[in-house]
Amino acid sequence: MRVMPEADPPLAENTRNLNTKSIPIFSAFRVFRSSEIDITPAIGTHLAGDMCRLRPAEKILHPLFARALVAGRSAAPDETSICLLTLDLCTIGNECAAHLRQELARQFGFRREAVMLHLAQNHSAPSLGGHLFLTPDSPYVSKDFWWVYQGDPNYLDFLAPRLQEVVQRAIAAMQPVTMACLGRADGRIAHNRRFIKRNGSVQSQPLVDDLFEVLCVEGPTDPEVGVAVFKNRAGEITAALLHHTGHPCSHFSSNWVTPSWPGAWCRAFKQLAGQQCVPLMLNGCCGNINVWSNVPFERIPADETVAEWLMQSTAAVLEKLVFTEPSELACNSVILPMNFADLELQLGRENLAHARQLLEKHPQPRWRDQAKTNLDVEWIFAVVANDLHRRIQSTQTYSYEVQAFRLGDLGLVGLIGEPFVEGQLEIKRQSPAKRTFVAHMCNGYIGYVPTRQSHRAFNYNFLSPEGSPVRRGANLFLLQEDALERIGAAAIDALKGLFAPP
Repeated sequence: MRVMPEADPPLAENTRNLNTKSIPIFSAFRVFRSSEIDITPAIGTHLAGDMCRLRPAEKILHPLFARALVAGRSAAPDETSICLLTLDLCTIGNECAAHLRQELARQFGFRREAVMLHLAQNHSAPSLGGHLFLTPDSPYVSKDFWWVYQGDPNYLDFLAPRLQEVVQRAIAAMQPVTMACLGRADGRIAHNRRFIKRNGSVQSQPLVDDLFEVLCVEGPTDPEVGVAVFKNRAGEITAALLHHTGHPCSHFSSNWVTPSWPGAWCRAFKQLAGQQCVPLMLNGCCGNINVWSNVPFERIPADETVAEWLMQSTAAVLEKLVFTEPSELACNSVILPMNFADLELQLGRENLAHARQLLEKHPQPRWRDQAKTNLDVEWIFAVVANDLHRRIQSTQTYSYEVQAFRLGDLGLVGLIGEPFVEGQLEIKRQSPAKRTFVAHMCNGYIGYVPTRQSHRAFNYNFLSPEGSPVRRGANLFLLQEDALERIGAAAIDALKGLFAPP
C-alpha cells in the first residue's frame, strides 16, 4: 500500500557551523577500483520531474546506476575519509537526504558532512522523498494523488540497501592511486533557457510565437567539459569524475527509464577506459541551462549525440593529463541560515489572490484528462502558491548546506537544489584549486536559486487561457534574493580554507 511521504522540513532548527579543517595526507590516498550498482526501477514506478503528470515507467531504455567514490588514508574509512555518491535520479528531499547520509556515516564510520549525495536531476527517473513545494496536510491534494509529491515510497525502500552495498563495494576495493584533472570548453551542448523580452520581462523556454518579442538571452552557460582520472599502480583507470552542466530531459515526454545524456557519457567513457573503470558524472548548476536551444526550438539531441560531443572533448583532455600522487584530502561544510523570499512581492498580491480565488472555485483537482493522470498547470500552481505562502509564514528560515571536498589539486563543491549557472562560474573563477567541479542537487532540494537580477525580474513561462502568467520551473524562487551570492561566497571561502598553504 502506498503512503503519503512526509514533508521535507525547511526549518532551521539544529542550524550549526560544520566547518572542518583541511587534513593533510602525506602519501597517496586510496580510492575504489570499481563501485557501481544497478538502481533501475521496476516497471510502473513513478518517474519524477513534472508535478502535473502521473508517469508510471513503461520501458527501460537504459539502466540507472548509483556510483560511489571513497577516498581516505587507509583501507578502512575513518573521520578523515570522504564518500561521494552519484545517482542517476531526479531530486531528493531534505529529510530523505539527511537520513541517508546519516545512515551511511553511522554504518561505515564517515562524518556526516564528509558524505556527498549528488543526483543528476535526470527527468526520466524517480525522485527520493517528498516535495518541498507542497505540505502533507494540503487541503487540495489527497492521498489518492500521492504522485504529485514526486517521490515513490516503494522505490526508496528498494534503493536504500543498494546505496549501502555500493559504498561497501567501494571500501572493499580501495587501493593507492595517482590522479590528474583538466577541463576543456565545448560550446555545442549547453544553452541558457531564459530570455529577456522587449518589454523587459523574462520568459523561460519561449514558444515559437514568442520569438518575435525575444530581445536576447538572459545569461551565460558553462561550457567546461571537466575530467578527473584516477589510475592504479598498474596504470589502469579505475575511476573518473566527469563534469558538464545541463538539464537531462531527453525523454521527458515519454515514460521511459534512462539516465539521459549523463548516463550515455558514462557508458562511452567506460567503453574507452575499460570495464574496471567506474565514471561518476557531476552535473553542474543547470537551473537555467538546457542542452538544446529555444531560439528557435530545436529537437533535443539524442543522448548518444551529446555523449559523442562530450567524448570528443574528453579525448582532447586525456591527451594532456599529467598524473601525480595526490597529497591532500579534506572536506569542508558550512550551514547558511537563509530567509525565505517574500512571495507576495515575488508573485504579486494580485496573482496570489487569483490563486486563492481559483482554489475557492475549484477546490478539487482540475484535470486535463478523464483518467485523472494529468493535472491542469494553472491549478497546481495555485496549490503550490497557497501551500508555500502558508509554510513560509510559519517558517522564516531554511538551512542551506555548502559542501566542499579537496582531492589533490581538484576542488569539488556540492550545492542544494538548482542554482543558476552564474554562481557556479563565479566559484570556479575565484577557486584556488587547479580545477573546480561544482555539482548541484546535492543533499537536498530548495528549488531554483537565481541571480539577484533574475529574482527581481518579472518571470513567467507562458500565459494561461485567461491571460494570466503561469510561473513554474525556473521562475519560482523560494530563497532571499541574494541567496546565490551568499552561497557562492561561502563555497569560495570553503575552498580557500581547503587549499590554504600549510
